[in-house]
Amino acid sequence: MLHLQVRYLEIRLKEFDVTAVCTVPSYGGTIEDRYKTQKFYYEDINGVRVIRVRVPEFSKANKKSRIKNIISYFFGALKACRKSGKQDYIFTISQPPVLGGLLGVFGK
Repeated sequence: MLHLQVRYLEIRLKEFDVTAVCTVPSYGGTIEDRYKTQKFYYEDINGVRVIRVRVPEFSKANKKSRIKNIISYFFGALKACRKSGKQDYIFTISQPPVLGGLLGVFGK
């Protein structure tokens, strides 16, 4: 069943111009050196244009560093939305959820 769902998505992606905006990989709060030199990184993953936003490293135990990381992503994602051009639809997922809603409103 999963194979059919993946195939369906592959077919649908050909009908739309999809851009995903996300952070650079920062699992556990650390960021690889290759993602520390530019504000944005552009990739293509299975036909989806990806704009990765650089964020500062953070510690889950340190609330200030986590807040700095979230705010940095929010403003970086706003710039990335503007760089990506006009959108017909914006779908957002983020932590905390209110930031995703604001990105959708301001990004459009």
